[in-house]
Amino acid sequence: MVNTIAALLVLAAGFYLLGLGIAAIAAPGPAIRFLFAFAGSARVHFLEITLRIIAGVALVVHSPRMMFAELFRNFGTLLIGTSLVLAVLPWRWHRRFAA
Repeated sequence: MVNTIAALLVLAAGFYLLGLGIAAIAAPGPAIRFLFAFAGSARVHFLEITLRIIAGVALVVHSPRMMFAELFRNFGTLLIGTSLVLAVLPWRWHRRFAA
């Protein structure tokens, strides 16, 4: 059950990133505004961090069943680590960095 949920979360994160990449090419202005919105408030900032941690954990859990397992496990670990760093920094720093 956990493996199935992790696989679905990895798939969802992949489709999100693919869609974001297509949007960035097709309509860069709205895509940039969408990304900057993550640093717009503390609530959205922590939502982003939570989603990043969920995606990172899903990658770590599901990576043994993927090609390039070590690469995806390392990426998931990196995603979790950078998210935890963002969680302890003031969200205003995130907003300032995004600007």
